[in-house]
Amino acid sequence: MKKYTTFFVDCDGTIGGDGHYQSVDKFPIYSYSITAITRLKSSGLHVYALTNQTHIATGDMDY
Repeated sequence: MKKYTTFFVDCDGTIGGDGHYQSVDKFPIYSYSITAITRLKSSGLHVYALTNQTHIATGDMDY
């Protein structure tokens, strides 16, 4: 059986947010997201959150 090492998750609508924020501090995380990510990491997976926010591309945000 193939063992996976990495899990990629989209930020908006998956772990939280609605796609309209300009600060990481203002990004609303769903209540279950931390638990789910913690479980994935404790199973040995590397977890990365991805986004396609235009605010990052335009330089209005840096992370």
